[in-house]
Amino acid sequence: MRWRTWIVLGSLVALLLAARVYRVLHRPVPPELEQPEVIRWLDEGGRWANILMRLCHQLGLEPATGPVKMAMNFGARLLFNGFNRISNMTIRYTTVDNIPVTIFLPDSVNAAGGNNPTMVYFHGGGWTWFSVDVYSGFLANFAEITGLQIIAVEYRKAPQHIFPAAYHDCLTATLGVLKRADDFRLLAGKLIIGGDGGGGNLAAAVSNTLGDKIWLQLLINPALQVLDFETPSYQDYDENVLPGLSSAFRNVYHWLEYAGISQDYLQFALQNTHISSGTRHSVASSFVNSRKYLPRNLTITDKTTRPLKSGANFIVTSAFDKIATEPKFAPMMSAKVEGTPNAYMVTSQYDVYRDEGIMYAQRLFESHIDVKLEHYYESFHGFVLFSGYGPIKLNVAERAIKGFSDFLKARIFEHSYST
Repeated sequence: MRWRTWIVLGSLVALLLAARVYRVLHRPVPPELEQPEVIRWLDEGGRWANILMRLCHQLGLEPATGPVKMAMNFGARLLFNGFNRISNMTIRYTTVDNIPVTIFLPDSVNAAGGNNPTMVYFHGGGWTWFSVDVYSGFLANFAEITGLQIIAVEYRKAPQHIFPAAYHDCLTATLGVLKRADDFRLLAGKLIIGGDGGGGNLAAAVSNTLGDKIWLQLLINPALQVLDFETPSYQDYDENVLPGLSSAFRNVYHWLEYAGISQDYLQFALQNTHISSGTRHSVASSFVNSRKYLPRNLTITDKTTRPLKSGANFIVTSAFDKIATEPKFAPMMSAKVEGTPNAYMVTSQYDVYRDEGIMYAQRLFESHIDVKLEHYYESFHGFVLFSGYGPIKLNVAERAIKGFSDFLKARIFEHSYST
């Protein structure tokens, strides 16, 4: 009888898997996105990651442990880098003031000698996941296309190391690179800081701190604020629209990990009741005003920021109030941005971080900072990683890197540029 039980169980599992595969294959994908069959499976993988994170949250478990991070990095390396060998690139591992960094220098640039235009890069992953090694294919490809020397920083990760550990590592490494300009053969006055997602947050924060020491900040789908989780893009991309690629749940979860705030407060943040009335009505709230800072000519949404809600209990709001308006944590909250370095902002239509990137770029522009905004209607959070050595290549990702390369080559030897 036992073999019959196994046959029944096996048949049931096969039936459930077939039903799930059928559902994935017929799941609607926004028509703007290329390779919908690939997007469906990327989204499906992310949905399962969200399910596991929710399960861990319900059980009071911490998913971002050492072994899980190692497994996640291994899988991500295969997805983004494949088994392709990086060529035409000198890769060097070293430290800058005790912070591990990896240097990507195209052989053609190295052979030419002289000083190099350089970018210090902070990788994404919600301040919690991934590593420079995961990003190696993307960064090598980026360096080869742009001709940049890229110095990628391996900063400490949450939840083991909460804010401001990652910020301090990135600031220390950048200052160390500036201090050793001759050793790194930096082209004088042309240091770029770049990052995506959580790394974009760190790039913006370090750029704000260093001001005119930085020539340009490259911000790709950056996470910039925790004051309002009901901006139009958070409303547009709820759990029904590609939640495996970008979702409020996952992003808020990462913010709490980075801040060191209890995950018990997650639901308050998702309901947007995590901030006190006083902070809601402070000048900081005007920095996240979609009516004021979302340019109408972009036609990215038909929604506006929802009316402010009453805050939750004092214990919850006090935990968030302490950090929500700290510019080193949430760069969008900088009261003065006049001394901020010039910016190249990349935003994606299908990303809950979309609006804060656009609003921040608009605010910089209105403060007479030179800003180049590139909004990609056919992209999603993390899309640029599919421009490197991995098995999946997206034309929009390659176009984004080429666009930045063209921008850079037209201006790298100038002292200024215009929008």
